[in-house]
Amino acid sequence: MSYLRFDSLTGETRSRLLLRLTGKTDSVVFNCLDIRSYYGAIAGALVWFGLLLVLTNSYLWGGFQIAIFGIISVLASFVLFYGIITVARLRFARLKPCLLVTPHYVVDIYSGGLRLWDLEQLVDVSISHRYRNGQYRNTEIKLTVDGTVKVVAMPNIDDAEEALERIGQYRKLFIEASVRNDIAYINSNDDFTDNPNFLKDSPRGFGLLPNALCGILALIFAIGLMACVISLNKYFDDKKSWETAQSINRASGYRNYSQTHPHGRWTGEADQALQSLYDAAEQKYKMALTSGVDPKAAAIVSDILQYARTTGNFRAHLTFVRHNDVPTNLADEIKKEFNVKNVLPLGDTFSAERMEQRQVRLKGVISDAFKQVIPDDILEISDECTVDCVNIAVNYEINFKNSIYFDVRQNAIPDTEKTFNPGISINWNLRISIPNRSEEYRFELTSLPADEISYDSESDVTANTGQDFANVLNAEKDSIYDSMVASSFDDFRTRLVSRLGIEVLQTSRDPGPSVAGPTPSFRKK
Repeated sequence: MSYLRFDSLTGETRSRLLLRLTGKTDSVVFNCLDIRSYYGAIAGALVWFGLLLVLTNSYLWGGFQIAIFGIISVLASFVLFYGIITVARLRFARLKPCLLVTPHYVVDIYSGGLRLWDLEQLVDVSISHRYRNGQYRNTEIKLTVDGTVKVVAMPNIDDAEEALERIGQYRKLFIEASVRNDIAYINSNDDFTDNPNFLKDSPRGFGLLPNALCGILALIFAIGLMACVISLNKYFDDKKSWETAQSINRASGYRNYSQTHPHGRWTGEADQALQSLYDAAEQKYKMALTSGVDPKAAAIVSDILQYARTTGNFRAHLTFVRHNDVPTNLADEIKKEFNVKNVLPLGDTFSAERMEQRQVRLKGVISDAFKQVIPDDILEISDECTVDCVNIAVNYEINFKNSIYFDVRQNAIPDTEKTFNPGISINWNLRISIPNRSEEYRFELTSLPADEISYDSESDVTANTGQDFANVLNAEKDSIYDSMVASSFDDFRTRLVSRLGIEVLQTSRDPGPSVAGPTPSFRKK
């Protein structure tokens, strides 16, 4: 195998090669390069760039997306420039890449030079017809030359078989001439006699130049392209985020837009829209004020809205501090104070865990009362706060000695035979304060359970006296006190929202999990 450079060929050699490539002299020409594939590659790269522009019309890309898009854009840019340069070279090149078989050589014309084999080095030539779904596609011809396999395709069976026959004839004649030492035949078919400077290796430099050039151009183009599409994506993200905020038309949407797009095109409009929502919320609150409103409470709510408007901190931190130490001799004190015989102990019904569960329900109904006129993204009652927040501190103390209750199923029996439960009252102390302001709003009240309280029961016992009935009541004291505390909490909630001037929600109290069964009630003595 020998090599030649294109630029080393003489004019006479090039003319003979060009004549061979036309098929006007003895030769078989196989087109090794389909230029249509390069047009397809160029079109594919352009499709990606178009798709990339479409993808910019979305929310802000993350780092992973940018990395993936950047890698694909570099590859697409390389394909684009490589395709353009290759097509241009093929269009203007006098010697186009192909496989040429002459009576003397097998010539592989490629980018940068020629690779030559004598026909005696052609070891084997085979042919294979290709079909798909019963339809002829093409014919493949495989040439094995000195350990190198070259496969070419021809679209016509007759042309392929003719080419195979001619190649066999060329090889036969060349081998016979070599055996006879027929120098005249060999020289007459040797197109490269005037190019004695054969190379041992494939010519370098010219073939590598397009790849290096394409790589540099692709990198520069991809960097510029990604800078443009990232900027375009930021624009569309800004636009879509603003449109989303407008469509929602809530404080949370405008607040989120301002936080995520501090330099956005519509930050001014977002601030104005947010201020308008706060104005509307305050106006709605003032229109919803009821006759029992405490003017100072209404004023503090307006101040809270103003604080949330100016600082952007719309959370009011609600905290509870409870005092419910149960006297160890409570049952004895109740018996003595109310002159009764049977009093059930409280057990752990007022443990810290149970009271926290009740506080969560109270926090929910207070929050719901505010939400009725003030959206929760305008003012949110929360038990969490990471910055300076409005503080709503609720201190309460449970008193167990003010009243006693008995099951109405024991109504007909004497007090000496009834089983009583200690009643409760809750002393509340509420304080509302705004950061960096000395003025606070405070009020105190005592809330009482209703005179008659229903609760969920698991038992259908109808007896109204005796130890068995006392055991039933003792087993259900958790449900009894859940209802009793819920009744007191409802009283506090009702009076709180009345002071704040908010219409009381018509919500059913939720004393906790309930079970299917009768709903007896307890009555205050």
